[in-house]
Amino acid sequence: MKAITKVLNRLKLSNRSRIVIVLIAVVLLLSAAGYILYPRAHQSSLTDIVSKHMVLPDNESPAELTIVDKTKIKTQFLKKSENGDRVLIYQKHQRVIIYRPSIDRIVDVGVVQIDDVTPIQRRQGQ
Repeated sequence: MKAITKVLNRLKLSNRSRIVIVLIAVVLLLSAAGYILYPRAHQSSLTDIVSKHMVLPDNESPAELTIVDKTKIKTQFLKKSENGDRVLIYQKHQRVIIYRPSIDRIVDVGVVQIDDVTPIQRRQGQ
């Protein structure tokens, strides 16, 4: 703050001009800090976007996937997806949802059966 005061004294501005310049500097600093600290505050999560199209289970967090290379997809259900599509998988509710961001639409909803996955222990030496 002292540095700003020194600069303003050298410029020989009126008190009113000094106050305006200080207020503008404070607003700019707060805006920059907000953008740096909270860059995703204005972006919606995938579940928020999809929940605008359908009711989602509220007691489970889904696994989220993005289709990167549709030529490698082997399941018949996911063959309807395109590169860039997003997939929500609710294991407990046995539901899978394909969402296409490019058109803001749900492409398909289906049932999925996922067995409990147990972690594989690493062999010694790995």
